[in-house]
Amino acid sequence: MNLKQMNTRVTGQVIGSGGEQFQNSRINDFLNATTRSVQVTEEIEQRDFQEAYNDKAAKAKADAVSKATSELTGETYTFDKREGETVYNEAYNQAMDKQITANLDTAIETKAAELAPQYQDDPDGFRDALGMEMESFAYAQGLDEQATNQLGIAVANSSARYLPRMAEKAAVKARDASLAATLANLETRNNIALGQIQGGNLANVEEDTNFLIHGVGELIASNQITAAKGQTMLRDWNQQVEERRITGEVDRYIESGSFTPDSLNETVADLKNWRLESRNQGLYEPAKLDAIFNKQLKRLSQANADYYAARGKELQATADAEFLSGDGLIDRKNKEETGIAQSVLG
Repeated sequence: MNLKQMNTRVTGQVIGSGGEQFQNSRINDFLNATTRSVQVTEEIEQRDFQEAYNDKAAKAKADAVSKATSELTGETYTFDKREGETVYNEAYNQAMDKQITANLDTAIETKAAELAPQYQDDPDGFRDALGMEMESFAYAQGLDEQATNQLGIAVANSSARYLPRMAEKAAVKARDASLAATLANLETRNNIALGQIQGGNLANVEEDTNFLIHGVGELIASNQITAAKGQTMLRDWNQQVEERRITGEVDRYIESGSFTPDSLNETVADLKNWRLESRNQGLYEPAKLDAIFNKQLKRLSQANADYYAARGKELQATADAEFLSGDGLIDRKNKEETGIAQSVLG
């Protein structure tokens, strides 16, 4: 007879016999207490069972991890998974997977660190090289599908660490190359223009200046150079134009061979006027302006001295020939000519 049947029987007997309410209550309390006692006993037994199970499971996991650790090395990339859904097998497989994942990450990271210096500004080259290393590694190690997938994740993680910086350097390299090419083109055109200016052809100065202004403006707009750098380039151009122009004037005087006092005085006056105008415009620093002026003045002086030295030798040779032939001494007029314009530059 179970507790419920006993409870029904006793209760019926008491009620049927007309027993007092107090006695009935005492019986119910007894039965309830008995039922609770049974429940507590069952709970204790269940808790003890669970604790014992947990202890065994924990030991199985520890044993599995220990076993996996003993079988693993830094170069272990594959393993035979244990079959069967037991605590030990699951713990063993998880431990092996975790360590092999770490091994794969380390292998790829090591290779990525070796390749990175070779592709500092070439992200595409680095990506291709690391991909080829991954394929070779997977083949050499005989990786299964799961390990190969994990290897791909390791490659992606390494790439994410290196590629952004490489991309930045690649962008800088490309910008520098573009800037160098643009500056080279501008310099080539400038040199041609400056050569024409020095030769006396000033017809294209405005066009060449506008071309440079446009080119500099594009470089500033594309952030390849700063506005300050652009202003420096334009100032340098204007300085070169003026220096080439006055240099050309001195060139043409020297090439003309007209070393008379008047022509020399005229050229020196032009040179002085150029210095004054340039100073008023603030085109040059004073020291640089004086250096250009003195350089051209020295050229004039040297050319003049060379001319009259050569002229004097010619006259002396003529006089010597006349003297030896008996035609007379050096003509006074020719002698005076050798000293012409000697004081113009002095």
